[in-house]
Amino acid sequence: MKLLPIILILLVSCSPQRRINRIVKKHPELLVNDTIKVIDTLVIDAIKFDTIIKVNQNVSGVDSILNSFKGKIDSLTHLKLGNDIKYYITQRKTIEDTLHHFQDDLEVLIWQDENGINVKVNKPEEEIIREIQVPYEKIQVTTMAKSMKIGIWILIIAFVTFFTFAVIKLLKH
Repeated sequence: MKLLPIILILLVSCSPQRRINRIVKKHPELLVNDTIKVIDTLVIDAIKFDTIIKVNQNVSGVDSILNSFKGKIDSLTHLKLGNDIKYYITQRKTIEDTLHHFQDDLEVLIWQDENGINVKVNKPEEEIIREIQVPYEKIQVTTMAKSMKIGIWILIIAFVTFFTFAVIKLLKH
C-alpha cells in the first residue's frame, strides 16, 4: 500500500518530450527558426577510353546484296546470322581527317588509319560541391547574465552572513 502513491506518480509523470511540448505550447517565443549549412561533395572519376574498331575492307559480297535492296534499307541495318544480330553500315566512307570534339572538359578524338577507326575519349576528374541549407526549429535556451549570477552569489553570501550573526547573537544571550 505504501508503494501505491509512488507507482501512481510514476505513471502520471510526463516524459521529457511531453514537457517540452507543453512548454513550447505555452511559450511559442522560445522556438527559433535556424538553418544548418551542409556541404555536399560529389567526385566524378576521370574517364579515359581508347579503342580501335576493326574495319573489314573486303565486304564487296555483302555490299552487292544490300545494294540490290537500296530503296528498302537505310545506311544502318542489321543482319541475323544464326542467333547473333550483326549491325552493318552501308554507304561507308573513309574518315579522311581527325574529328576533334571538345566541350565541358570532355575531349573526343576520332580518326581512321590502316588498323581501323580509332576512338579516344578523355575527361578529367570532376568535383561538384553543393551547399545545402536545411531549415529547422530549435528551442532557444536563455542563460542568466554574468552580472545576474554575481548578484545571486552576493545575496547568498549576505544571507549566510546574516544568519551566522543571528545565530551567534542568540547563543550569547
